[in-house]
Amino acid sequence: MRQNPSGRVLVLGDNDLAALAIVRSLGRYGLTVHLAAFESKPIARRSRYVSQIHDLGHPLADGERFVRGVLGLAQQQGFDLIVPTSDKSLTPLMPHRDELNRHAHFVAPDDVGFEFTSNKDQTLSKASELGIPIPSTTLLSGPEALRGFQLPSDFPVVLKPQASTRAGAVERNEVRIVHARESALEQLDRMLQRGPVLVQGYCPGYGVGLSVLGNAGEVVAAFQHQRVHEPPRGGAGSYRKSVPLDATLLEFARKFCAAIGWSGPAMFEYKVDPATGAAVLMEVNGRFWGSLALAIQSGVDFPRLQYDMAVLGKVQTTFAYRTPYYVRHTIRDVEWFRENALAPRGRPDLRKLGLGEVASEFWNIVTLREGYDIESIRDPMPAVAGWKWFLTDAARQLTRRASMKLGRRRFLRLARAASSPDSPLRAQARNARSILFLCYGNINRSPVAEQSLKAALGSASPVTVASAGFYPERDRSTGPVSESVARQLGLDLTGHRSQVVSQVLLQTHDLIVIMDAAQVQGLREMCPDQLRKAVPLSTFGDTDRDLEIPDPHGKGQEFFEKVYRRIMHCVAGLARELAAGVARNHQPPASD
Repeated sequence: MRQNPSGRVLVLGDNDLAALAIVRSLGRYGLTVHLAAFESKPIARRSRYVSQIHDLGHPLADGERFVRGVLGLAQQQGFDLIVPTSDKSLTPLMPHRDELNRHAHFVAPDDVGFEFTSNKDQTLSKASELGIPIPSTTLLSGPEALRGFQLPSDFPVVLKPQASTRAGAVERNEVRIVHARESALEQLDRMLQRGPVLVQGYCPGYGVGLSVLGNAGEVVAAFQHQRVHEPPRGGAGSYRKSVPLDATLLEFARKFCAAIGWSGPAMFEYKVDPATGAAVLMEVNGRFWGSLALAIQSGVDFPRLQYDMAVLGKVQTTFAYRTPYYVRHTIRDVEWFRENALAPRGRPDLRKLGLGEVASEFWNIVTLREGYDIESIRDPMPAVAGWKWFLTDAARQLTRRASMKLGRRRFLRLARAASSPDSPLRAQARNARSILFLCYGNINRSPVAEQSLKAALGSASPVTVASAGFYPERDRSTGPVSESVARQLGLDLTGHRSQVVSQVLLQTHDLIVIMDAAQVQGLREMCPDQLRKAVPLSTFGDTDRDLEIPDPHGKGQEFFEKVYRRIMHCVAGLARELAAGVARNHQPPASD
């Protein structure tokens, strides 16, 4: 590592708020900031404080390329500091931590610290050992762990992946809050195929974050904030305020950091019950965090403190800051206002604010106690880019909604046209020798239809039957509720694995049987000429009901059974059409 500071730093990440806050902090400090860009909608790379951008590929999609790129830059550029801003960039680089530290100060925990912050079960286990309150938690390590597992009797229940990221998957592993046994089993079965899951009791209250900077186990800087706007059903807060340090929560953080010898930034997330004031630790982020801009604007500039400590050897203890001060993510707040307005009242598991509480926030702007995550007079382009993408996405959603309405009208016309026994579509169905059932995920409706038709036709039938879905992930199994209901109805879905629909599949089947309007839209976007072969399954059953067959995903057992019985009834009608077609095609010619 260089003995004399070069004044250059490398920030890894460009679409998360932490990256933007770090770039602005270190850029204003007079450092030369390089950025490793890998997101599809970058915000940080638009900052005036970025002097050079490096395209290293996405760290989770192509980890080897990303690691090679970072190591190469570290050797060539002589950075003082290399700063990962999310688990996406931190996780693949951890095995190379020592090598990176030979060229620059890599802002990452040691192996012990990483173990206790990246794996949530290890975090909570260590916290419990230290006497820090945690939620009731059970770790499940694979789909087989569901056998014999007793879900908590009290709902809602929180399902939390052990780790936020996984190699080869760009999307983040999401936390789920479920309100019924059936939906919990469905979600668990799906989540466990991606990795271990923590099943936690739900903790009511508001979110509190205690951010620290550690130095060999000692907390040398701390800041605390409270979420003001939290999505009613959970997620990142869009409006937050600084609050005074709570002595108890700070002591919890100190005990944790001392126990594992923590160095660097970390954020302890708590849930606080407003009725009792009791706090429980939810998780620890062993890196810089999304609400970092609030700490910086309130007076605790963690990135600058980290640079001074790691590069210059100056440790500045910082525990004083401005309170209350508010920071808003204006783009996210637009969605929060919509969700908050639509959220029902009287639900203890939903964080809903009244109109008066929301209106009072205007006073924070008047009294100059409010700042912003992305808007900045000194650095305006990240906000310009962010709002541009937001408005583009909003327009796309409006277009999609209009398209879905149009798709439903097309679906209804198609269903009515096919309902007549003399329609060309019915004739096409009778003459089909290969049939493809479509639904969204190919784990519930279409597999039941496929298995039902195969059973009805028998193994000697000349008709081939398959199923597929539009969800872009293959080899998924059906959930435990679906599997159980199907078994009760005489179908075995244990061996089913989903496949993704393709143009080849569509073109090689005589008849495409769909469940609802979404498949009409999917066909129009993928292969519109194949719509001529599409027919709604409901047209072979009771057409006096809603012509769409709804997706039971996430619903209870009774709903699954209702949908599956209807599918089997309609499939029986289709089987009769096919049998009639086979019989007609095999009739001997009339004699003279």
